[in-house]
Amino acid sequence: MSGTVLLGLLGCGPRAERVHLPAIRALPSVRLTAAYDPSPERRDSIARMAPGCRPVPSPEALFETRAVDAVIVAAPLAKRASLAVQSLGAGVPVLIDPPMAASTEEGLWIRDAERIARLPVMVGYNRRRWRPVEVVRRALASNPAEGEPAPSIESTILRRSEPGAGTGSEAGLDAALLADLDFYLDLLRHLMGREISSLSARRDPLEQVQVQATFHGGGTASCRAGRAERAEERVLIRAGNRAFELRAGSDRARPSGGTARAAIDIADATGRKLASAQDSLARSYERQLQAFVDAVGARAKIAPGTTDGLAALLAADAVRRSLAEGSLECEVPLVPTA
Repeated sequence: MSGTVLLGLLGCGPRAERVHLPAIRALPSVRLTAAYDPSPERRDSIARMAPGCRPVPSPEALFETRAVDAVIVAAPLAKRASLAVQSLGAGVPVLIDPPMAASTEEGLWIRDAERIARLPVMVGYNRRRWRPVEVVRRALASNPAEGEPAPSIESTILRRSEPGAGTGSEAGLDAALLADLDFYLDLLRHLMGREISSLSARRDPLEQVQVQATFHGGGTASCRAGRAERAEERVLIRAGNRAFELRAGSDRARPSGGTARAAIDIADATGRKLASAQDSLARSYERQLQAFVDAVGARAKIAPGTTDGLAALLAADAVRRSLAEGSLECEVPLVPTA
């Protein structure tokens, strides 16, 4: 393989344009060479935005060109598993948008293909590479003070309401809400460094989903997700006398809350705007892609694999069960090893 990693894109929707293309452009060692989408207009549009990219009419055509070293699966949720399995079967490493599959069964299908292919697979949990998350993860992983209680986390993930948008049936989760929960169920596991042992979920009068989780080895977390008039993404972490806060648009983890934090965030945002710089959450997509490219370049299974994606799917299954059973506390099984 040359120094440049050639990428194919399976799925050319808004996320591909908004997230993946800017990350690809930002990395000099990456080039988009092929793009597939069922819509000719979408794949042609992506190809026009990426010089040297060839629009192809099918996944098979993309693999037959032998012009890609790896692919990004950015297709709608219902198609992700089949495209990931097809890619691995063609001998091509895969970066998959989360949730990695529409069900745990499909996730296990990808895991089986990963084991057979022995190729890098990564689920795109970019928030793990958000700078403030890295700060908090290191702090929580350090030795706690004697007698310090297990950490607790409160998170809020609200999307702006759109006309006609809903949250599905009582036990159902629409695609946007499922994606948000998948991201944050993984983020909670990552910050804690522990697996979720059980959770309960309920809908509140605003049709938002409230999730309460406990962890193996101690620790609790809550997550509120849904739609509101204003978008919000905030995570508050407490560990003994330490407190951290993650906010979309902020590059900081401390101080948590208060007018001082608000003033610092405004000053930081103003400085980035004057310098035409992105915040670290936006740059986390570039860092995620770089980690995937490093694994592809090594042609070794040093990417995280499917375990994290499967753990989030199992937790999402427990959310559905709890909603269906009237907020019943449900056990979250560990990712099966067989």
